[in-house]
Amino acid sequence: MMGKLFSFSFLLQALAVVIAVLAFSYFDPFDLLISNKLTLRDTPAQVQQIKSIGELISAEYYGEVISSYSHTVKANKDTAIAQMKRDVMVVHKQFYRGLLNIINADLSDKSDIKKRIQSLQDSLEHYSYANAYLDVFESNIGRGKMAQQIKNFSDDSKQTNFFQYLAINKVSITYYNEVFSKELESINKIFNSSKIKNSQLILVGRGKVQAGFKFDSLTTRNVKVDTARNRIVLVGLKPQILSCDINPWFIPELGLKGFEIIEFNKNADNIDILKQVKLNCLDSLRNSAIRSEILIKAKINAEQNLKNLFSLLLNNKDIEVKILADTSVLMSVKP
Repeated sequence: MMGKLFSFSFLLQALAVVIAVLAFSYFDPFDLLISNKLTLRDTPAQVQQIKSIGELISAEYYGEVISSYSHTVKANKDTAIAQMKRDVMVVHKQFYRGLLNIINADLSDKSDIKKRIQSLQDSLEHYSYANAYLDVFESNIGRGKMAQQIKNFSDDSKQTNFFQYLAINKVSITYYNEVFSKELESINKIFNSSKIKNSQLILVGRGKVQAGFKFDSLTTRNVKVDTARNRIVLVGLKPQILSCDINPWFIPELGLKGFEIIEFNKNADNIDILKQVKLNCLDSLRNSAIRSEILIKAKINAEQNLKNLFSLLLNNKDIEVKILADTSVLMSVKP
């Protein structure tokens, strides 16, 4: 009797242990068994796993670049010209819109015409190069003749008028060219000064560029499960440069410096010049890494890294992971 009772009691205890283990395995409050719980349909869990990575460095580039002050000056000059060109074009478009607004005025309402002309002038006040543009404008129509132009515009007996002539014949593009030429001359004067031309500094920069993905803002909208193809698709994500760095000592044990001065003269003995050339070295290193297809390699490696991760978590060695920047592919991903 005792033997049967012992056996029955043992069975109850064993059953209780089995139930407890099954319950623990199912709920897994400490995420100890999460790899057994995940399935290909557990999108929130997959998002959490990827998001917990934070920043995935999947490609690195080591390189050496050379930069000089003259090269830096040219780069800064090109940047200044490009920015000036954009700013002047913004003013030009705003000016042209103002002309069209004037032409659409009621010819019989002189007060409205005056307001629209004033509105044109006011609309340009906060733009870069607006004053230069208005100077060219007034030099073409003559200073102090705005009232006469208003009168001409509102005179029904005239078949053409000043503002219509400007808009129809796009004379304002002439103003754009005049302002651009004037400002280009000013920029050239600054960057071609003897002080800048006679300063020379040449640096060698050795450093590292890292590329990959940031998953900190990942949501379920970025993760799509394609059960038909046994794959997980991350959409709306692009590889990016995560860091670009040139340390003072690139390889300390070999005495290899990150920055090394090759040549300089006394005119370049200036901390600001040194900073500019160092920044140009960093830009060159970054561009060199991009030309070496670091971003493409980062995407390929990241897909493989995530495949390895989910192969373990899902116990599915055939799982595939794709990273796509274009969200339009969502239409082709079947849940």
